[in-house]
Amino acid sequence: MSIPKIILDNIVVQSPLVNIIERHVDFGDGSAPQIYHCMNQPDYITVIPVDQSGHTVLVKQYRPATRDYTWEFPAGTLEAGESAEASAMRELVEEAGLQASALHNLGSFAADTGRHCNRIHNFVAEIDSSQPALRPEAGVEARWLSFPALFAMIREGRFPAQLQIAALMLALMNPKARHTIPWRESVAPGNC
Repeated sequence: MSIPKIILDNIVVQSPLVNIIERHVDFGDGSAPQIYHCMNQPDYITVIPVDQSGHTVLVKQYRPATRDYTWEFPAGTLEAGESAEASAMRELVEEAGLQASALHNLGSFAADTGRHCNRIHNFVAEIDSSQPALRPEAGVEARWLSFPALFAMIREGRFPAQLQIAALMLALMNPKARHTIPWRESVAPGNC
């Protein structure tokens, strides 16, 4: 099987944060090139904050795409020239007003292999619980909650951010990050 060749990339919609690309692909089988569309935008960042007592922070904000308020982990997009780690620390401060004492990199993955050109960088941030109260940016509500409560929200469909649910799975698979999350009682067979 030969590797398809991209013969043309044409930006059909451009904005400060998103470009929609019309991509012409030659599959090398003698047929006419196929046309696909994808979105090119800055890489995403997701940060799962965890304190010593095994709690995490979720942020609630209005999302025009879903036309509703959603609960999510602190997240955002990578700024030009910024490392993924610096972006994770910045988003944690902006959305929850928290400083991490340690940051565990969970890896970088394709955000959506069918439609997006960007990647998502995932982190667990260890938080010293002696920090002052949460101080989110304007328009954002932040709340501490237990992991069993978070897993209940996921099961009930009240935590709709699929990419962030995948980040949580990465955290549970990562030996350095997993020790910070009290997950065994949260995902016991009777709780799923």
